[in-house]
Amino acid sequence: MSYTLKSSSSIIIGLPANAVSGSELVIMTPGGMAKKTIEFATLILVSDFDGNGARTSWNAYGDIDSFNANTTGGPTGSYAALTWSGSTANGYNGSSAGGGTNFLSATNTDATKTFIDIDVSANVVGAQFAIQLNTIDGVNYGYNFKVTDVNWTTKTINLADFKDNYGFGSNSAATLDASKVNEIKVGIAQGDTPNPSVIKFDNIKIRYQ
Repeated sequence: MSYTLKSSSSIIIGLPANAVSGSELVIMTPGGMAKKTIEFATLILVSDFDGNGARTSWNAYGDIDSFNANTTGGPTGSYAALTWSGSTANGYNGSSAGGGTNFLSATNTDATKTFIDIDVSANVVGAQFAIQLNTIDGVNYGYNFKVTDVNWTTKTINLADFKDNYGFGSNSAATLDASKVNEIKVGIAQGDTPNPSVIKFDNIKIRYQ
C-alpha cells in the first residue's frame, strides 16, 4: 500500500482496489500499532435540480407564494427556490419530489451514521428551513434550522438529530431505521421566520458512513 506523510501525527493511505467496508487496517510504527476498521461512505444524490438524482420532478404545496425548481444561478447550476409571503391558510408549506424506492439499502439502518447534505441560501438571515422525511412507522420526523448567512453554504444534518412532530417534538430519530427513508421534503417553518422568506436549495444528498 502507498502512503503520504501529512504531518508528524497523520498520514494519507492509498487502499488497495479490493478493500471493502469491514476490513481492518493495521498501521505499525516505531511508537506502536494502530487499528482502524474501514467504513466506506455510501452517497446517494437525491436531486441536483439539473435533471440528475433519484428524484427529479419537484412540486410544492401548502402556503407558498411561488416555487421554482429550475432557477438559474445555483452553486452548480439550477437550484430550487420557495417563497412564503405570510399566508397561514394551511399552516404549513413545503416541496417534494415524492417517495419511491428507499434511498439506502436494507443494511444501512443506523441513523447515527446517516447524513443529509444540502446546499442552502436565502433572501434574509433568519429564514427558517424545515427539512422533513416521509412518515416512518407512523412518525413524522423533521429538522428545522435558521439561515445565518445568505451566501450559499452546505448544511450537513445527522439523521439522529431529527425529531418527531415535524422537528418540534422531544423524541429524536436516533433509533430510526435509516433504510426506510424514501422522501426528503424541504419547506419553511412559518412560525418563526421573516416575512417574506425565500429559501434556496440545491444538491441534496443522503450519505451513509
